[in-house]
Amino acid sequence: MGKTRLALEATRSFAASTTIVEVVDELLRTDFQALGTSKTTQFIIVEDPTHEQAEALAKRAVACEGAKLILTVPTDAKAPAPKLTEHEAIKTFPPLKPLNNSDAENLLKSAGASFDSQALNWVLLQAGGNPEILLSAAELQNQGGLREKSGDLKKRLYERFCAKIQKELESDALRALKALSPVLYVKFQGENSELEIICDSLNLGIQPPRIRELLPDLERMGYIRRRGKYVSVVPPLFAARLVEELALTQDDSMRILFNALHKDSRGRFLERMVTVDLPEMSTFWDFVFGENGPIVNSNQMADGIDHIDCLARAVPARTARFLESKLNDQTGTAWKPIRRLQWREHVRQMETVMFQGHADFRCHRFCPHITSLFN
Repeated sequence: MGKTRLALEATRSFAASTTIVEVVDELLRTDFQALGTSKTTQFIIVEDPTHEQAEALAKRAVACEGAKLILTVPTDAKAPAPKLTEHEAIKTFPPLKPLNNSDAENLLKSAGASFDSQALNWVLLQAGGNPEILLSAAELQNQGGLREKSGDLKKRLYERFCAKIQKELESDALRALKALSPVLYVKFQGENSELEIICDSLNLGIQPPRIRELLPDLERMGYIRRRGKYVSVVPPLFAARLVEELALTQDDSMRILFNALHKDSRGRFLERMVTVDLPEMSTFWDFVFGENGPIVNSNQMADGIDHIDCLARAVPARTARFLESKLNDQTGTAWKPIRRLQWREHVRQMETVMFQGHADFRCHRFCPHITSLFN
């Protein structure tokens, strides 16, 4: 969730005297009194100590006036809280949760970042309330532009998250996250669980029982968000990078999975694709918009049209070209039963895309064309 990144932001004025400690045992062997001998207060940020380590460090810190200790403790609702509140010098803060959009915007402003509305919406969507991503995006913007360096941001955070997961949970945890990432929210238990379909389609070497076993630890680490019987990989920027890796290395599996999913699941799949940086002429989009693809197929025409809003946000120019060609070819046949209210909503979506500057000239031709055909 970016607890360490927030601690760094809070101590930014004392950067020269701030240290991050990842190997806690080494710090426990350090003489804390020696840390406090200089005239400058030393800030020590300790990342994810165990409860036993946290208690031992806290006892040493309160006896040393020249050192301030900041502990970022993993959140686990089922685990007992560390007994650190017995001394008045120790301050505790509530568990860090994803920030809502208003708080996220305030954090960006406090970090000195200024975004236009389009860039701001992108950052909020990709961060999913994660302070680490928000502050990293602000840092890149202040260094000269987020648009030019957004790929660097995604790569840097992806490598950091993967290293942390590998260190604590090993390779199966990454396989589980990769399996869950293509669908925005995956039904993982109960009737019609989607885990079996996903595991069979992607063939990543992990099965549903193992994924269910790993979910509590991944949720504790902040990489899984649970809603009832559904789970989602977070933050969205990390999930998108996992999907991009799948699309590049296993594009056949992505197509197999999309075909195997039912209508509602396909909608959640395409919602994830909105955040994925996949070229509009990629193999996957060729499949979706192809002559034998799931949208053109007459048996699935209505289902495909229901997903047009997601497609318009994911690949707006290609969606406009597709709709324009199909309206010219099939007006009055397979497209005629579609309700006018649906079409008005799709026109509104395309107009939003045009306003945000994502679409080419075909989008501008498409909206009045479709309105005249279905009025």
